[in-house]
Order: sequence, then C-alpha cells, then structure tokens
Amino acid sequence: MENFWSLQLGVIFLLLQVWASGSCEAAPPCQPGFNLDHSVFRVDRRHLPQGWIVGKVTFDDCTGRKRFLFISEDSRFQVDLDGNIKLKRAVTLHEGHTSFAVHAWDSNGKKLSTRVTLENESGSHSQHLTPGDTAGQVESSSDVPVLVFPQLSPGALSRQKRDWVIPPFNIPENAKGPFPQRVVQIKSSNAKEVQILYSITGPGASEPPEGVFTIDRNSGIVYVTQPLDREAQDQYVLMAHAAAVVGGKAEDPMELIITVFDQNDNKPEFIKDTLLGSVSEGSQPGIQFMKVVAIDKDDPLTYNGQVTYSILNQDPKLPNDNMFMINSQTGAISVASPGLDRENYPEYKLIIQAADTQGQGLSNTCTALITVTDSNDNAPQFVKDSGLPLDKNNKHTLLVTVENEVPVANRVPTATATVIVQVLDVPEPPVFNPTENVIAVSEDLPVHSELIEYTATSGPDLAKKTVWYRVGSDPAGWLNVSKDTGLIRVKSPMDRESPFVRDGNYEALILAIGNDEFPVTGTGTLIIHLEDVNDNAPTIDQREITFCSEDPQPVQLSFTDRDGPGNAGPFRVEVRGCSRNDWTVETTPGVHLTLKSKLEQDEYPIVLRVYDTGDKFQDSVVLMKVYDC
Repeated sequence: MENFWSLQLGVIFLLLQVWASGSCEAAPPCQPGFNLDHSVFRVDRRHLPQGWIVGKVTFDDCTGRKRFLFISEDSRFQVDLDGNIKLKRAVTLHEGHTSFAVHAWDSNGKKLSTRVTLENESGSHSQHLTPGDTAGQVESSSDVPVLVFPQLSPGALSRQKRDWVIPPFNIPENAKGPFPQRVVQIKSSNAKEVQILYSITGPGASEPPEGVFTIDRNSGIVYVTQPLDREAQDQYVLMAHAAAVVGGKAEDPMELIITVFDQNDNKPEFIKDTLLGSVSEGSQPGIQFMKVVAIDKDDPLTYNGQVTYSILNQDPKLPNDNMFMINSQTGAISVASPGLDRENYPEYKLIIQAADTQGQGLSNTCTALITVTDSNDNAPQFVKDSGLPLDKNNKHTLLVTVENEVPVANRVPTATATVIVQVLDVPEPPVFNPTENVIAVSEDLPVHSELIEYTATSGPDLAKKTVWYRVGSDPAGWLNVSKDTGLIRVKSPMDRESPFVRDGNYEALILAIGNDEFPVTGTGTLIIHLEDVNDNAPTIDQREITFCSEDPQPVQLSFTDRDGPGNAGPFRVEVRGCSRNDWTVETTPGVHLTLKSKLEQDEYPIVLRVYDTGDKFQDSVVLMKVYDC
C-alpha cells in the first residue's frame, strides 16, 4: 500500500509540472515605442527657471540604441538625446499645469509619440525639486513604482540586454521622515504560481554602509531607513534577488540604481575671508587685477552647486560707487570706471557675495582690500622759488657784482654791491634714534599688541619743548602710535603674505613733530620682520585635466601655498566622495592623479583635498575630461 501511494503522488507531481510549464506564455516580441503613453511629472512651484530638468522619457526602437532624436511640440521644452526634458527658457505654469507631445522615430522611420504633463503641486507632499533635478518617478496607481523581473521565453538561454535597462530611482537627500520610507517594489513574474522570497545585496544593504536600504522578504518592497547625504554618497547600486521558497529556483539578479538627488543644503565658502589685491592708479576700465574663489559642496552640475559672484558694497564710494566690477561666473575683479587716484583714494574695501541658485539661494561674503599703487602721474614741483640751506649764524655778507651779458668794447670798472643777510633762528626737527629701527614679530600677533616704543629727541632745549607722534606711511593700515609716548601697537591683523610685505619685511614711516611756534617734523623708519605661521591652505593649480580613456597616463599635480617653505610642502592629496572608486593619488617624486578604471567619454568633476606639511587643508574642484582616444 505504501508503494501504491508513493506511485500516485509521483504521477500527480509530474502532472502539476506539465500543467505549470504549459501555462507559461511566451514573452511578447519587442515593440518599438515609448515605455509610457502618458508621463506626469510634478513640481512644487509655478515659476520654473531656464535649464530646469523636469523629467525623462524612455524610448526603445528594438535595436539596443540608448540615444535618439526627440522633438517636443512645445518650443519652450528641449528633449535631449538621452530623453531628459529641459526648459529652454523660464516657464510659468499659469493654470498649474501644461501638457505637450514628444515624438521619436523607430529604425523604419515611423513616428511614435507620447504625452508629457507637468503639474504644480505647491503645498502637497510631492518631491521638492531644485533646478537641475529630475522630477522623480512618473505617476503610478501604487504609492511606489513596481519592477517585475522579465519573464524568460521558453527555450531562451538568456534575456536580451535591453530588458535589463532599469532607470535610476531618485531619492532626495535630507528627507524628514518618518522612516523607513518606501522606495520601490520588486516582483517576480512567477509570484502568482509559487511563493517568492526577495532580498537585496550590495553597498548600503548587505555591505558597508549596511542597513541604509532594507527589503520586505515577502512583499519585495524596498525601504530607505534614514536620511541620505548626497555629499557623502550620491549613488547606491543594489542587486535585487527573487527565489522560490519551494525548489529554490531563482530569477537572474536585477540591478537597482538609486540616485541621491541634490538639495541646496550647502552655502558657498570662500577660500579666504579676506583677500588682498592691488591695481595701478590710472588703470583703464576692463583691466583685470585679482580673482576671488568660492566652493559650493552641492552638486556642481546643478544650480545648487554653481556659484554666482556680485559686489555688495564699495568703500569709499569715490570718485563714484562703481569703480570695480566682478565677473559673476569666474569671480575675476576688474576696473569698471576711470579715475583711480592713489593720492586721493589709496585703498578700497569691497564686500563680495557668492550665492548659489543663480545668485538667489544660499550666500556668503568675503572682503577684498584693494590698494591703489603709485604711477608717475604728477610733475615735480619746487618747494621754494629761491633761497639758501642756511644755519642759524647771525649774519651772512654777500658781495654782488653786475656785468654786461655782451662784453664791452673798452675796459670799464665793474659795479659791485654788498648784501647783508640776517638769519633768524628756527627749531631743529626731532631726531629718531635709530633712524631705521628693525624688529621681528610673528605675523599672527593679536590686535592691540605692543610692538615698540619708538621716540625722537629735539636737541639741547628738549626740556622746553614737547614732541608728539603720528604714523606717516602705513600702506596696509596695520599700526597705531600713541601721540604722546610713541608706543606703537597692532591696529589690524598683519599678514606675511600681503603684497605690502617684501622678503618678509613690512616698512612704515613714523613722524615726530616738535611743539614749536613753527613746528618741524622728523621721520623714522620702522621695519617689521614678520615671522611666518601656517595660515594659508594649499591649492591645486590645475582646474581641468584630460585623460585618454584607453591609455590613461598619470598626471602630475602642482600646488600653490602662500606660506613660507617650512609651512608649505610636501603636500598630501585625498580624493573625496564617490570619486574614490575611479581615481587614485600616487606619491612618487611629486603627486600624481591616476584613473583606476576605464570611464566613458564625459566630464567628471571631482573634489581633491590638499594638505600641507602642517595638515592644513583645502578642498578644490577639478574637472576631469575623459576623451575617446
């Protein structure tokens, strides 16, 4: 009897297998066209700026191509070869939405179309977008998109490659929660016949950083468990798996690409809060003489990470308040109006703003101190029309003769006259001792610190007179002198790297004025030798680097550090962010940047952090241009 039941169960199992295999339908042949007849993209504002990417359409002509010619019926919208829909100019959604058709052609020349609708959902729970972000997933009947593992055709050994092209899913960084939040649902085409268990693997799931994404093993819903930070990691590539509970038969893994799209959560940062520059007096409009640089850690391919520069204030506003202009994209400062005059306006202070989102977003400011340098624009003048360098002797007797300019015909006596000059006494000017005083201090000496008491004497009758002091020449405005004692203090922060410092020395002129009926002035020179401190971070000289995709050769990097030799190199460089997967830095003699793996022809902005010998660092964005060689 036991053998009989075993035989019956075997027959039933065989019949079930035949029924199951016969119930599977062959996969339909590829049909050229758009993946959706109608795509709806949502935004959270009515006014959309030029360059905004509102979404993406997907087209397949069954040839495996990924780029096509698209035509939009609305001239305000441009559809790129990859399907991205971009605003050619600013658009206002007057009725809260707009709709238009997009056309493409298959390999036989047949025109195929889809409809695109753009809706404004201000105040709703739709994704909040910024310029350059895509609008997210198209409208679906469920709360998250559903991805179905493609069904394998009977007799097929493998699926065609195009069946596996899954567009990236966009998740905004800094989401408020609550968590976990649904991202996408994966589903097996065999889920109706057998019980399926789902899993995900890869960085962010089963590999560090583990647990960022999880999956419900029974429903296939993928969750994100925490807020994401694009500046830390801008993309996650996961593999989705589906396997039958009974028999353990598994689908081929499906690749899930999750892109963290940028939010404007970083304001531009200037490389230095205060910059020093100089321009020659009399320079004509258009002369460029200095440049400011600010870095925004947000996505440099969107307006969130693109910096716009402007001048907020000019002091003094003379001879007019538009003496300088700044290039809004490069930060280059140039002369805007004629009239720079060192004798009247020796220094200007500009407040420079760097703002993202086309100058309307997050912002920061720095100060540019501009010194107007001397040029030979004044003719010499006589101090006195006539007279001698006379001392205080009581009298000088002069014998003056007069002769004809043309010699006379006969000898005649020469006329003479005696002139007596009475010299009046005037006070001697005060004398500094020494006339040139050299001191050495650290460049980071605090404001109000005492430097030296630099005094002068006024001859043997000093007891009857007093001397008071003031600064005669202080090009950078760093010093203050006590009127009564000659004690010199630091008025504003000193900088060894200032253009006013030569070979580490800063030179100032101190005046001593005698308190007489006819005041006279003595001068002394104070030379301050500034000892270097590590107060400048190194920068990379290159801003663009090209690599051959087939045979990338290491590129040697060069650096600039305004500090002295002891506080500059040797330099150390790190590749920041996800760019570390493709680029590496090697230290041989010098520092070299190397492409680790083959990349497609494109432009890749990467962030490099450069350290000097004292571990002072600064981040620089370098554009890597990979070309097909």
